[in-house]
Amino acid sequence: MANNTLKVIAATALLSVFSTQLAKAAWKEYTLSHAANKNKIASQPRQYDENLFREQLARNYAFLGEEGMRKVKEQFIVIVGAGELGSWVCTMLIRSGCQKVMIIDPEDISVESLNTHCCATLLDVGKPKVECLKEHLSKIAPWCEIKASTKAWTKENSEELFFANGDSPTFIVDCLDNLESKVDLLEYAYNNKINVISSMGIATKSDPTRVSINDISMTEFDPISRCVRRKLRKRGIVTGIPVVFSSEMLDPRRDDVLSSIDGEHCAINASRDEALRHLPELGTMPGIFGLSIATWILTKVSGYPMKGNEVKNRLKFHDGILETFQKQMDRLNDSKDQSSVIGLKEVGYIVEEMFRGKSPISGYSTKLALTKWEPNKEVSLTNLVLLTKDEQEIHEEKVLRDGKKLTDVYSSEVLNAIKRTFKEEEYYS
Repeated sequence: MANNTLKVIAATALLSVFSTQLAKAAWKEYTLSHAANKNKIASQPRQYDENLFREQLARNYAFLGEEGMRKVKEQFIVIVGAGELGSWVCTMLIRSGCQKVMIIDPEDISVESLNTHCCATLLDVGKPKVECLKEHLSKIAPWCEIKASTKAWTKENSEELFFANGDSPTFIVDCLDNLESKVDLLEYAYNNKINVISSMGIATKSDPTRVSINDISMTEFDPISRCVRRKLRKRGIVTGIPVVFSSEMLDPRRDDVLSSIDGEHCAINASRDEALRHLPELGTMPGIFGLSIATWILTKVSGYPMKGNEVKNRLKFHDGILETFQKQMDRLNDSKDQSSVIGLKEVGYIVEEMFRGKSPISGYSTKLALTKWEPNKEVSLTNLVLLTKDEQEIHEEKVLRDGKKLTDVYSSEVLNAIKRTFKEEEYYS
């Protein structure tokens, strides 16, 4: 009798364990199946009534017109970088009627991302950024085909990512924060004649009225633009890249943190890329940059007329500096051929790129002039220095006329700074 009781108890226990394991297995199978179906749905554009589409985008139709919206719908836009900036670009392009996009980013949502990301929540922390965006936007615009890749973009995998399944991007949006990768991507788009727009420096900027879009050759007060521009110049690209940037003057209180990207050695050394992630940044600014890019793309592809930014004051400023230099050449009876080497384009480069718009002697950025540096060398980009007009007169009198040695006129700190600037220019030339 006792043996029979033990057998019943043992059988009941085994049956209970087996039932529990079977239930767990069934639940796991259901969960995996549900997730697979969910991902399958998210990756494919669902059926969506055209009338509902037009109702959802009624104001866009009213603004851009039938033909404009048709062009918007036909775009295949690739956003490289799906974080603080790319998430806003992607969201507003899809909300505005784009029907095919691809998002590329290898990183996951972090707690830090929640300060600037357009849609991520605490529940998304640890999830790939591209999956977070795809899940969120598929609920808003089920008519959109959203491709997502967790691969990091490189020049080597460009064809694989951009042209898979016979696709061909009509626009590439650069939202990368690694400067070397950014320059590689811009060079790739430029050489392959793919429309592109890039984001420049957001850190330390806070004035939304100073955010604008222009050719990369026309940016100012932005160390990131300067670094990217010089790297592109070394690869033979000086213009033809539209960028969003802020012309807000740099806050002198931020000199200590900006020096990590504005210094001569940093313009060459790519290791500073990691520092860009930790610069002070106002959480609203990535959204403003992203919305600016999305607006620019929508108006451009739809044919809506947009007036370009005026740069007359800047050109006038450079022209004044060129005039003071030409007068110096006349006063010194220097060769006309030497003064003709420097034109308006070269002046802008020397002022903005080489000397960051300020004198290496005093650090002043007003009443600027160019001067020949060493009297026995010909005029060139490595023998011209940006000074204030007063400093130009002193240099002309003591060095170019009286023949004093540079070491007798300037401190070793000033001479070393100018030497580093010339060495940097030799690298980029």
